Amino acid sequence: MIFKNKYYLKVIFIMIIVLWIIIIFFLEYSSYKCFLLLVLAMVFSFVTYFEIDKNLKLIEKLKENKDRFQNLINSLPNIAIHGYNKDKEVIFWNETSQKIYGYSKEDALGKKFEKLIIGKDEKNSRTSEIKNLLEKNILIPPKEIIYKDRCDKIIPVYSSFVLLKSNTNSPEFFCVDVDLVERKKTESKLEFLASYDPLTGLLNKSSISKKLDQIINKSRRFKHKFAQMFIDLDNFKIINDTMGHHVGDLLLKEVSLSIQNVVRNYDKLGRFGGDEFILIVENIEESESIVPICQKIVSIFETPFKLGNYEAYVTASIGISIYPENGKNRETLLKNSDIAMYRAKQDGKNRYQFFTKEMNSKIQKRVELEQKLRAGLKNGEFFLNYQPQVNLETKKIIGAEALVRWKHNGEIFYPKQFLDIAKETGLIVPISEFVFEEACKVCQLLQNSYDKNFFISINLPSIYLKNQNLNEVIFEIIKKYHLNPNSLEIEISEKDLMEDYQSIKKTLQEFKAQGIKIAVDDYGTGYSSLNFLKEFPIDKTKIDKILIKEIEDDEVNRSLLSAIISLCKKLKITASIEGIERESQLEFIKQKGCNMGQGYLFSKALNLSGLKAKCLL
Repeated sequence: MIFKNKYYLKVIFIMIIVLWIIIIFFLEYSSYKCFLLLVLAMVFSFVTYFEIDKNLKLIEKLKENKDRFQNLINSLPNIAIHGYNKDKEVIFWNETSQKIYGYSKEDALGKKFEKLIIGKDEKNSRTSEIKNLLEKNILIPPKEIIYKDRCDKIIPVYSSFVLLKSNTNSPEFFCVDVDLVERKKTESKLEFLASYDPLTGLLNKSSISKKLDQIINKSRRFKHKFAQMFIDLDNFKIINDTMGHHVGDLLLKEVSLSIQNVVRNYDKLGRFGGDEFILIVENIEESESIVPICQKIVSIFETPFKLGNYEAYVTASIGISIYPENGKNRETLLKNSDIAMYRAKQDGKNRYQFFTKEMNSKIQKRVELEQKLRAGLKNGEFFLNYQPQVNLETKKIIGAEALVRWKHNGEIFYPKQFLDIAKETGLIVPISEFVFEEACKVCQLLQNSYDKNFFISINLPSIYLKNQNLNEVIFEIIKKYHLNPNSLEIEISEKDLMEDYQSIKKTLQEFKAQGIKIAVDDYGTGYSSLNFLKEFPIDKTKIDKILIKEIEDDEVNRSLLSAIISLCKKLKITASIEGIERESQLEFIKQKGCNMGQGYLFSKALNLSGLKAKCLL
């Protein structure tokens, strides 16, 4: 239209003015009339000009709004908008429709709705709904719909229908579709995470527990027996600590795949947490019928697992409870299989064990002991005795080993009776901190009253040495009692040192750097390689009493003892002998050049007042 351009409008306006002047000039009117006509002509022209200009601005604004709306429609993320005429032919197709359904605008325009994106399964119902919309104005409620794209790929959308030009001969309807593909993927992933372990792909703890409940109900109804097996990897923590968590994760994946390969497809396997797995074997005739499955699982661990650049040797302990003999509900079955698994570990690991009532009786005693331990810590029932350590030449007491005791209801408990439970329950941490502080207090007391070089030896288990706050706690106590760190000697058993050497090596090196001495307790009991004396920051070996028990008549032990003392000298490590009870033992030890030891020949373990009295004799 010519008036859409302001340049043409101005030209026309000028032409109108000129035309009026010409008309007036040729008309034979008086100058007064001519002037009046000219004024009227100009007023009329200006009014016409501004009216047309106003309309042009309105048209431009409408065009801008239309363009803006068009851009908005095309740029809506994940929202397809497509329109149809009364014959259900495409009349509008935005850019997102192209992305979602795969048809370009040129391909889509003029195509029938039912032949474009509706699948065969929904063709009839959707066609009927649209017919009712166009002919009877019956609205289609917004809902999730499954469409298909150009390649027949399923496209889930949330679709709304809008009817325009209703009650006319040319009604139109538009679909506004929100793409749900990514949401459905997220929902699917969340559903997977809710039911399966993301690392191994096995049923997770929640799902395997639900499966166990379902199988219990089914077995109760049909009077079937089934086995519930608790599988725990042996020494998995050591692999995690020494090789890294990424290797531990790879191991868990390989173990889960290996177990799946030896069980039946319909057996239920799940990861219960950490390195623990649950296996449910249904419809068994007798308990012994699952032995072949147990043997297959144990055999998995006969060869190392290849984990990238690493090889990991690991075994498994398996505890088995049978429904209904060992429990009629999930909690009881799991508890009893856990008890049986623990028994398998006690018996040497890498084996399977059926639950028995005797096991339950033992575990009950352990639970009761744990409760008493907790109460004992709270009520201050722990105390220390001290085993003097002497210079064998002068027989002077130069230090003492702190030994923890527990007095409960008048009965004295020794470490062997409660330390295993303390380690399992984590109570070893507060017990060890109590021992350390009490020992430091006594060390300060005896340095002030007896000998400024007096030292104290403190037994700390490896599980406590891996405590993250250990250094902070220990050095805070040392400062509290104004002790020189070399007044303290940390004793770690040879067995603990060999089992956890990588995870505690750094801690021992840090102690050594601060001046604390390191001693290996119970040395010579058969756990370690002599090479460890060289590898670790060791100041002293406390040779176990088993090597001197019958030293007078045992040639082998005499040779071993001589070799160990000689090796310690060469490595500049102090050798100390435990369990010296007879003068003949003392003489042999002194002949071999060992000048430190302890035992009943000098003193039994004493309380604080007894130790002070013994030192000041």
